[in-house]
Amino acid sequence: MSTITISDSSVPSGRRSSLGGLIHHREAPTPAHLLADLPAPVTFSAHQAPPSKISAAQVLVQVHAVALDRFDSDMVREKATSGSGAGKWIPGRSFVGRALDVGADVRVIMKGDMVMGLLDIRKSGCLAEYIVCDRRRLARIPLGVNLSLEEVSCLPLLGVTAHRACIGQTRGSRALILNAHEGVGALAAQELSSLGLYVIAHVPLDVPNAEDDAWDNGAKEVIADDAIAVINAQHESGFEFVLDTIGGRKIYDACRRVLRSNGVFVTMYGDDTEHVPSGPQVKSSLHALRRAFVKKDKKAISYVHLLPGGAEIDVSGQDTRDILELPVMALYRPKVSMVVPFERAPEAFEELATLVSGKPREDPGAVVVRLSN
Repeated sequence: MSTITISDSSVPSGRRSSLGGLIHHREAPTPAHLLADLPAPVTFSAHQAPPSKISAAQVLVQVHAVALDRFDSDMVREKATSGSGAGKWIPGRSFVGRALDVGADVRVIMKGDMVMGLLDIRKSGCLAEYIVCDRRRLARIPLGVNLSLEEVSCLPLLGVTAHRACIGQTRGSRALILNAHEGVGALAAQELSSLGLYVIAHVPLDVPNAEDDAWDNGAKEVIADDAIAVINAQHESGFEFVLDTIGGRKIYDACRRVLRSNGVFVTMYGDDTEHVPSGPQVKSSLHALRRAFVKKDKKAISYVHLLPGGAEIDVSGQDTRDILELPVMALYRPKVSMVVPFERAPEAFEELATLVSGKPREDPGAVVVRLSN
């Protein structure tokens, strides 16, 4: 079975064994601005056996396309640095494909159905010809979805997070969305505008067509500038909802001023703008959650940190499958900027490295690996 795995050559030499025993050296992290210039620490491989068994609540899927984001790139770098995934750990968590076999307890999905799903980011595994997925993490592609396979592969990656960000928002409220031209921000703008909220969109200055994309996503106002500058230019207590797709303590502190009491601040990154989505990120999230309810300005703000893996059950009681089956999935229009064939998947991770390095991308759409022709 063909897969994409962490390359052996990416493992730090200090983590390999010698006759004198294991020698461990903590490698200094690569400066973020250099990541885009380094080769991706992944390689195309054909050494792993395909799955041969599924449980009663699982589905065997032939993968057609996989959508990737910054979190996937971060996990690859973490696995390569630690040496824990060399030759065996397979990245990718958002997929579209065909169900080849279904467990005895799986009622809705049938053999041959086209499905989409989102795996736990800690396990990942989508960049393989065949995967086994738990029933709670996938669904049939809903009727009414008029998208390409590449676009459908983005729905679990972006749509699950976008919908969870929008839960509880009501018509007539005012929402500020950072980076409303791309990714989760774009889909959240599409959903909130369809619900009747007044959406103000921030977009960066150096991205071509970003303003046009934000208008297309339903924004009522679009402002191109530095995110902090856009937030500081807003009236105090002028919003019920803010979606932060950038991260950092300065973003949150600025948003407290523009949020009304009992407003909602949703962030994808928390305080840490150069995060790795694993244990440290969870700790950061809990720390941020405790801090968020300290009412220094006597303003109660609900702080929500959405983790990239997609919680099995969210605050509304929905799992990934429940959200993927919602009608809103047919509303979303994700934008794809780069599609690469399976054997050239390392190029996708090199493109994603520009997000961490801070270098502007000419086209900010999603990055997709196509496994089948």
